[in-house]
Amino acid sequence: MSAYSNISRGGIIATDNDKGGVGKSFTGLCLAHCLTIAGFAWVGIDGDRRNAHLHRFHGPGPKVRRLPLDTVEHWDQMIDTIERDVPLDTVVLIDCPAGAGHMMEVCGPRLKAFAAHQGRPFMRLCAMDEEDDVLLALNRTRSLGFDHVVACLNGRFAPSPEAFELWRKPMPTAPSLREQVLNAGGIELYIPPLRATVRSQLRRANLPFHRGNEASLSWSETQSLANWLYQVETAFAPVIARLTGGAQ
Repeated sequence: MSAYSNISRGGIIATDNDKGGVGKSFTGLCLAHCLTIAGFAWVGIDGDRRNAHLHRFHGPGPKVRRLPLDTVEHWDQMIDTIERDVPLDTVVLIDCPAGAGHMMEVCGPRLKAFAAHQGRPFMRLCAMDEEDDVLLALNRTRSLGFDHVVACLNGRFAPSPEAFELWRKPMPTAPSLREQVLNAGGIELYIPPLRATVRSQLRRANLPFHRGNEASLSWSETQSLANWLYQVETAFAPVIARLTGGAQ
């Protein structure tokens, strides 16, 4: 049974980061799972030409579309597609390509303005590792505001939220980036690492998390997946609450 209720409206959510390998698509897949089990109508736009994880795990079909997001024209085409084809009560989950930081700087304000025009919540899932360049990428898009940021700390890179030291470290003339994001109304969440054998089985079978029982998992792997999904659903609860207009 879903842990969420009172689902009434969609939003526009982009998963992005300025580097590859940080878990951006994995973060998007986690949210896709939570949207699914919460009962949201959602569609995905996969802008990753090379890997297309969102499309591979949730396609083919109308659920996820593959659209390049390499130029301003591509982003405008995406916005036109959303306006034309996506009902207002349906969440749009955008998986940006690796290295999308520059395009988010250029086109992010336009996407945010479009979401406001449609009356949709707008959020960015920023996949975080424990490296300076991730923080720099987020800093470069501060003109978008930090109120919409969901800082997703990837447990593959640190064993706990407290271990993300750079994220928590005060700047020379300002509070830590974490403090700035949270003070602005942004969200921090921690995604625990998924057992490697489970991750591999799901990847080989191209199965989304909510269909994990269809994979050839052992009893212990099944239990590990169930426990991990509970932690993920709990971590993303504030995101779901914001989408439904509820309190975090």
